[in-house]
Amino acid sequence: MKTFFTTTMLIVMLLGVFSTGGCLVWKKDYDALASHNLALTNQVDRLEQELAQTEAAKRELEARLAGSDDPTMIAMLEQELRQLQVDYDGLLARYRDLRDAGPTMLPTGMNVALEALAAQHSDMIEFVPSHGMIKFKADLTFPKGQDQLQPAAATALRQLARIVTSAEAQGFNVYIAGHTDDIPIKKPETKRKHPNNWYLSVHRAVVVEEALEKAGVAAERLAVVGFGEYHPTVANAPNQKGNQANRRVEIWIVPPRQFLTGAR
Repeated sequence: MKTFFTTTMLIVMLLGVFSTGGCLVWKKDYDALASHNLALTNQVDRLEQELAQTEAAKRELEARLAGSDDPTMIAMLEQELRQLQVDYDGLLARYRDLRDAGPTMLPTGMNVALEALAAQHSDMIEFVPSHGMIKFKADLTFPKGQDQLQPAAATALRQLARIVTSAEAQGFNVYIAGHTDDIPIKKPETKRKHPNNWYLSVHRAVVVEEALEKAGVAAERLAVVGFGEYHPTVANAPNQKGNQANRRVEIWIVPPRQFLTGAR
């Protein structure tokens, strides 16, 4: 961690991962985010408990209803069950809204570091905290139709590697997903290496994986996938004119024990 002092007070705190320069993270902002994150986490935990309790009450009511042959009792239980279902649906909606709208699904330090990284490279990187996802714009990450990293992208990936190898990030896995637009690959020199958009998306994801691994991220924490043109974020222009927003590499930071193979 690098710090700067006046004669009387600590002015600013830099996260160690950005000690080489770039975006500064003010301590008051870090503390505010940490406090907000903790409050949201506590709310989510409470809602999860309420959902579990309401689900148990529903099962109990359903069992009582199934075992009753008293019309009056059945009518009363059915009314209670309908109200309980309304309560449950409301709790579930609140839970999903809070979970999806929260500032991050990651630890606070990682969230702040990733936000700072995105701010430092705002032309190239977007951070989606609710999903723990960093999005690299392919047009600035690679030359057109190629899979060699641009220098600025290589620098940003080294900084990202320092974040995901920090003590707070241990146990998290990293998915790298390549995407293209729907413009077919036509140039013969490009087709020789990337026969179609599937290949290009995978090859670019592999290059990002190799850069992260070279920068110190353990190979067993990494996974690579290519989606080609088939998962656009916005509509491509008609007649295969593509869309810049769809040309991207997404890096998903996945919580422990949520690796798709079940291995971790």
